[in-house]
Amino acid sequence: MVGDWLIRTQTVAWLRLAKADRAAKRLAQMPEIASQALAATAMSAAKEAERAAVNQRDAVWSTPRQAASAKDRDAFDGKAWKSPWSANGDMIAGLAAVESKTATASTALDAARAAVWVVPTLRPYADLWNDAYEASHMAANAAIALHSRTKLLSVKNMLQKSAVKLIRRLAATEA
Repeated sequence: MVGDWLIRTQTVAWLRLAKADRAAKRLAQMPEIASQALAATAMSAAKEAERAAVNQRDAVWSTPRQAASAKDRDAFDGKAWKSPWSANGDMIAGLAAVESKTATASTALDAARAAVWVVPTLRPYADLWNDAYEASHMAANAAIALHSRTKLLSVKNMLQKSAVKLIRRLAATEA
């Protein structure tokens, strides 16, 4: 249940915010990942989501000059060019990394993710979870460049509420 939440809720939320809609839609439409067989079929979608998130992150954190077409670069040559990486670029990139890590880790489900490596029967899920976790992290990193802090916090709060529901569901399953 925790892995399913990571993949079909958390990762989808950050992919949507990062505008990686195709990957988000593919993960969101998957059936609940409740068996090793379903986890195996989810692997390609998780890998696609990770690639999409990395591509989005790279696209939004490139300087406009790097992202520009050859024609646009020619137009920029000889003119004053302000790169977003000038002056505070390193600080902004560092903040993005910290914020995206906080956004993806603050759900308190990292412990469950780590348990995959400890419990032998859960090991088949490890690669899937890692791909989804990385996709979520990269998508959150891209979303930081695209949205206001208020929007990011709104998604983070939604995920935290959703995680509480998941924990209640887990507790009810154990009872």
